[in-house]
Amino acid sequence: MTSSKLISYTTREFLTENELELYVKMQDEIYTPAVIDEFIKSGLLRRALTKVWNEKSASKVAIIFEYKDDQSFVACQRLLEKYHHPKVKNFANKVVGTRGIVLHEFTADEFS
Repeated sequence: MTSSKLISYTTREFLTENELELYVKMQDEIYTPAVIDEFIKSGLLRRALTKVWNEKSASKVAIIFEYKDDQSFVACQRLLEKYHHPKVKNFANKVVGTRGIVLHEFTADEFS
């Protein structure tokens, strides 16, 4: 079982597949080991970037963030504003964010 208390699920829909690919390629530039360490120290437990595959006409990614608690969420929002937002501000994309409090959860033993 994870210890996530809050989960954020954000989608980014790009105008073209090329824009989406450029965004994906930028992830290692944005999230260096030092930046990742800052997020972890601030309470981020997990981040995953996924390509939405069940909407054939969309150039869309989904980003999942799992946080220890509400203070972690706030701290990580500051880090996103510092590291992520300046690098992606010129992308023309539709961003939709959903935030949730974990009410029920189960995980496989193989999930680490």
